[in-house]
Amino acid sequence: MTKKQFTLKSPDVQPKELQEMQFALGIVLHYIVGYAELHSLPLDITSITEYLPDRVSKGHEEGRMLDFSLRGWPEQRSNDLALKVNSVFQAWATGPINKPKTVMIIHNIGRGNHGHVQVKRGITLDDIGTKKIFGLE
Repeated sequence: MTKKQFTLKSPDVQPKELQEMQFALGIVLHYIVGYAELHSLPLDITSITEYLPDRVSKGHEEGRMLDFSLRGWPEQRSNDLALKVNSVFQAWATGPINKPKTVMIIHNIGRGNHGHVQVKRGITLDDIGTKKIFGLE
């Protein structure tokens, strides 16, 4: 039997949104799925590309951001994941001017702790190394 790796919180997140993600964000998501699976933690994706008029940036609409619930995660595990994601994917980090650049932060916007993941604009297949990995060069 196949393990359930993650869930998409319906109706907020639709399966087609996975196809609309930037490639680099998909790689980060796979890393997070692996971490959650390794530690037997639930992974509920709560937002990928949905448009909300009150958002500060267009990163979700551009497929560069996602959010997932940390409900059921011990604080130590969520902090550990954020440190690892920010270390492994530092080259893809982004953030406000004059603040440290990150790929993942933990925040609570009123519905409990969430992991917020964001990659910078313009990451190419060359930046990721995908062309070389798949023999496309």
